Amino acid sequence: MLKSLSNKWFSHPLTRLESVRKSITVEPHWPDSLRQLLAYPLPKLTTPIDTLHYLALDFETTGFNPIDNTILSIGTVPLYGYKIEIESSRHVYLNNQHHINPESAVINHIVPEMLLEGDELDQAMEALFEMMRGKVILVHGAIVEKSFIDHYVKNKYGIKELPVVWIDTLKIEKCLTYIKHGELCRYQLTDVREKHGLPCYPAHNALIDSISCAELFLAQMVNIFGDQRHKVNIDDIFNKKTLPRMDFG
Repeated sequence: MLKSLSNKWFSHPLTRLESVRKSITVEPHWPDSLRQLLAYPLPKLTTPIDTLHYLALDFETTGFNPIDNTILSIGTVPLYGYKIEIESSRHVYLNNQHHINPESAVINHIVPEMLLEGDELDQAMEALFEMMRGKVILVHGAIVEKSFIDHYVKNKYGIKELPVVWIDTLKIEKCLTYIKHGELCRYQLTDVREKHGLPCYPAHNALIDSISCAELFLAQMVNIFGDQRHKVNIDDIFNKKTLPRMDFG
């Protein structure tokens, strides 16, 4: 039993990420926001989820591949104690007007004129690192945000992976429904919100989508764990045997 528990802890994603964080040699010329982010320990597996600080995050980009595409806007909103801190939400455009393509403009309605006074990429990332410090990152479909951030820190600082904890509301939903419903499920943020009884918001705006993700996460925690959500640890969010308890019919 002890050996089994030990193996679980040492192989857990959070344990691996903490090892990655400790292994990074922080250079003195790196920006303070990145150095402080890397100095902050990750949460332990036994940390109750209602004591964690979260940052819901969304990027609007010109495409899905960070090598060939760019970030156009970043939306963030913090959460703490099952409360969304709207007053601290942030929405910034990046000065990438020359990279906009017709396909992305049709989807997110971002045109070059909107980016003329936008932040430079380094400025936007340094501000994001500051907001991420000590927080668990919430996203719906982490592949976009995580891949763009990891690509940036690898090219800029030689860091293969930024050691932060990601909670993906899309993965949570797939754990809840995929086995039962398979290919019939729709996992777009709007579709999943509707299933949880949340209102319909305009999509493909980074700030609105970050708020939408934050609301969805809170709804998932209520619908999965109910009155027991105040006793749930972060390990339970990563446990596929725990998540499928909720029956969505």
